[in-house]
Amino acid sequence: MSHPPLVHRGTFAVLGPAGDVTGARGASPDGLFLRDARHLSRWQLTLDGAPPAVLVPMTTTGPAAPATAVLTPPVGRDEPPPYTVVREQAVAAGALVERLRIIGNRAEPCTVRLALTVDADFADQFELRSDRRTYDKGDGRRTCALRTDGAEFDYRRGAWHSRTTVTARPAPDAVAAAEPVSATGSAAQRLSWELELPPHGRAELTLRVVAQPHGTAPPRSVPDDPSAVTAER
Repeated sequence: MSHPPLVHRGTFAVLGPAGDVTGARGASPDGLFLRDARHLSRWQLTLDGAPPAVLVPMTTTGPAAPATAVLTPPVGRDEPPPYTVVREQAVAAGALVERLRIIGNRAEPCTVRLALTVDADFADQFELRSDRRTYDKGDGRRTCALRTDGAEFDYRRGAWHSRTTVTARPAPDAVAAAEPVSATGSAAQRLSWELELPPHGRAELTLRVVAQPHGTAPPRSVPDDPSAVTAER
C-alpha cells in the first residue's frame, strides 16, 4: 500500500511505505511521473543486503514538510538494530529529492552497507494501467550511461528522446547492473555505499532524480534537500 502521492506542478510520485518504487503495473502503478510517462520505475533501498524493516511508514504532515519514513536493517526479534535510517522525500517540478539520515545506535563503530536499485522504463500511464490497448514501440530503445555520481537513463524512439538522471552525494562507491525485473526491463542499476559510523555516529546521503521529457529542458535548479524543496512552496 502506498501513501498519498507527492505532487508538485504536474510532477507526482507514488511510493510505498518504505519510500520505494517497485515497478508495479495495473490499477495502482508506482513511480515518478511527468507528462503521463513514468520516469522512475524502480527505487528500492536495501540495508545490509536486505529490504529494510519499516518502523514508521512514509507519512506527510503537510505541504511544508517532506514525507518521512523511519527504517532499520532487519534484525532478530530481541536484537536492537545497529542503526536507524530516517528517509525523507519531496517532489519538485520535474524531480524527486531524497535524504537518508543514518543514525548509529551502538557505543561501538558500525559498518552500514546501503544499496539503491534504480531504473526508468518511460512507460505511458495507459500502458501501465493494463487498458488492453496495444502500442507499437518496436523501434524504442532504452539505455543507461553510468556517471561517477549516479546514472543517466535514456529512451529513444525515432526522434523522441526522454531522459532521467539520478545523482547522489556523496557519490556511490560502486554502480553496477542490477538483476532485471521483467516488468521494468534490463537497464536497472544498483548504487551502493559502505559507510563507517563511529560510536553513536551519523551519516547522510542525498539523492536527486531529474526527469526530462521529450522536447523540454531540465529544471534549472533542484535543491538537494527535501526540506528546501517544500520550503519553496
